[in-house]
Amino acid sequence: MTAIPTRVSGVVLILLGLVFLGGGGHLVTLGGSPYYAIAGAMMVASGGLYWRGARWGDRLYALLLIGTLVWAMWEAGTNPWALTARLFAPAVLGVWLTMPWVRHGLRDGSPALWRSEAATATIVIIALLAVRFVQFENAATVD
Repeated sequence: MTAIPTRVSGVVLILLGLVFLGGGGHLVTLGGSPYYAIAGAMMVASGGLYWRGARWGDRLYALLLIGTLVWAMWEAGTNPWALTARLFAPAVLGVWLTMPWVRHGLRDGSPALWRSEAATATIVIIALLAVRFVQFENAATVD
């Protein structure tokens, strides 16, 4: 049986995904970026996999984080504030999904943090943001 935190995480991903999918679909009809619709579809699929306790939910969310990082860099460049606005919430959700009590409910998965694809992608995003902020802050002090 799938653990309750894993199922709750699946429901949260599905609900957030539906919001992204609906809003992103509307944005596409207005000529905007398809990112939000694609991200929404991936979140719904990942949430469904988490609900079922399938480890592929973790992998799919990791792919979403990597895609979000690529999109954010393309959209915002190296502006740390713009990157933070695009990456912070998905990274925080990724950190939640790496918690042992969430991962425990995944079949074929270990609760070990280092075996999580979402953990790896989340760490990369957090490290990128930290480096960019250090560079941004140091640039302001150089004459």
